[in-house]
Amino acid sequence: MSDRRIETVTVVGGGDAGLIAALTLDARNTDVEVAVVDDFDEGIPEVGKSTISYIQHTLHDVLDIDKARFVSAVKPVWKASVFFTDWCGRGPFHVPFDDLTLPPAEPGPRRFEELYHRYREGNYRTLGVEIAERGVSPFVEVRENGFFRSYDHVAYQFSTSRLNEFLREICRERGIDLLDDEVREVRTGDGRITRLVGADRSYEADLYLDATGFERLLMGRLDNEFDSFDFPLDSALVAKADLPLSEVVPATVVHSGEYGWFWQIDTWDWRDLGYVYSSEHASTEAAMAEFVADHDGAFTESDVVQYRFDSGHYRDAWRGNCVAVGNALGFVEPLQSTALTLNAILTEKLSELVADHHGLNHPGVREIYNEYARSKWENVYDFISVHYRFASGDGAFWDDMRTVNDASRLEKYVGAYQENGFNSHNELDERYGSNPKVFNQYIFYRLLRSLGVESAFYEDFDIEVSPEVKAEVEQQEERILADADRHLSYEEVYGSGVFD
Repeated sequence: MSDRRIETVTVVGGGDAGLIAALTLDARNTDVEVAVVDDFDEGIPEVGKSTISYIQHTLHDVLDIDKARFVSAVKPVWKASVFFTDWCGRGPFHVPFDDLTLPPAEPGPRRFEELYHRYREGNYRTLGVEIAERGVSPFVEVRENGFFRSYDHVAYQFSTSRLNEFLREICRERGIDLLDDEVREVRTGDGRITRLVGADRSYEADLYLDATGFERLLMGRLDNEFDSFDFPLDSALVAKADLPLSEVVPATVVHSGEYGWFWQIDTWDWRDLGYVYSSEHASTEAAMAEFVADHDGAFTESDVVQYRFDSGHYRDAWRGNCVAVGNALGFVEPLQSTALTLNAILTEKLSELVADHHGLNHPGVREIYNEYARSKWENVYDFISVHYRFASGDGAFWDDMRTVNDASRLEKYVGAYQENGFNSHNELDERYGSNPKVFNQYIFYRLLRSLGVESAFYEDFDIEVSPEVKAEVEQQEERILADADRHLSYEEVYGSGVFD
């Protein structure tokens, strides 16, 4: 029974996570029949969504979606960084996507000198940072014949309604059935799902994907531990404001508040504004008052929508014949916009495992996937935790946030940075697991530096940096500034007619 071959897959939930999972399984397993069940007549929430740069690989490489077509339909804004304008009095600083590794000119003493020099001077400027601060697009050339050139170390920001409608269209083209129905009953037996009963008909499949968001309609019926993260953040207030293309900021803009933090996500349609806060530390009324006051008349209370979430993940992403994906599997919190992209990373691994094991639903295959999924969740949780453990905010909320996660667990990042400085090699990542990380060691170190955490490795030395290394760093910055001058504005890109 446990070794049943997967020939049919039913995805329950037609949100972005469910549709991307369906498309990814279909792309890697052409002999598997994939269907998606949802009440497609329900409206799609019109909220802004942000991603990290890996989503480009998923959409355009794994799913082979043409970039020009995607841009024409979804009208994204290209996100170059998470821009912390003020984080408990520290900032501004960026977490860009082209700063995952630092490539010094050559190994040896020059490598050390460059890293030391950048640490001392705080010079980590990248083209992504320049794009974010100038408010320009990643495009350097767009022609009427459809040819374009762009900088790829960026992510997407878009309205979910546009993305979802586009993904539905791709599903239909690729033969994935979109079944308009509401699942009302989940029948189980022997640790497995035996049947789904909808309003119109029943469904049976070899593998079920739970993409029902925080409702967790399928996985919640199975015996599976839910491992909670110790973040008190559990609520978000969201509103929209008008936005001309000339004022687009191609970054997720973040600043801290009394009970949490505020976001700004610009899309082609509007500016999405939010306040993520802890209901343990603030009433809805107090959070609402702070949210409205922070944006000085950009919206009124009647325009605000409230969302609730919990922080944690199922211990087993794949249980029996059910795999939880997206928010049905888990959630950390929105600070680094990991939800949709982490779902894409995990469903790619799921699709590879199904394909590489002849579609067998075997305990060993499930355990490989579950260990992989846990490692990704823990990596994201660790990275988000660093933002709070080293924040200097005042009040009960920030006092509590400085205690999140286990200090000994974070030692592999914090201790390594303090004792050894920036590590431009991969030894530490390999030491703590062979799976590629969502956030690698270097990006942890860069964040720690941005938060004001010192490295004794650099503080204990007084090195005379050679004029050649200083000149090389200056020349790199000049090249970045010159490259940024060539980038087109959003009005030029969307006014070109290429993406109409």
